[in-house]
Amino acid sequence: MNRQGPMPNGAPNPNNSQNMMQPQRVIVIEQPHPNAMVVHGPVPDHTALAICATLCCCCPLGIIALIRAQDAKRASDMGDVWNGHRLARSSQQLSIIGIICGCVCILPSLITFILVILLLNGVCSEFGC
Repeated sequence: MNRQGPMPNGAPNPNNSQNMMQPQRVIVIEQPHPNAMVVHGPVPDHTALAICATLCCCCPLGIIALIRAQDAKRASDMGDVWNGHRLARSSQQLSIIGIICGCVCILPSLITFILVILLLNGVCSEFGC
């Protein structure tokens, strides 16, 4: 028994040759990239911040930030603005993290040193050192 038309459940009839000859369309929808970065303006230079982080606070992170700042400048000079901005942002973040780590490490040491000096001066003045 060869039926023409759709099956009772709404599916196309596999015996119907008209269903086999219909062209199929493929629709491709391209979604925007979720981590796309919009670049505006020239590449910022964070070399001074990286030098400050290197000399004053946290030397290892400061050196890495300084290298990233120089790579950002080099990428900008070669016309690769996207990588320049990415490296400059990385340099800035590393510099700030280095400064914060340096402050967290240096301030307690400095406070302890001052307290020890004050205590020794107080003790020496009492005992006539």
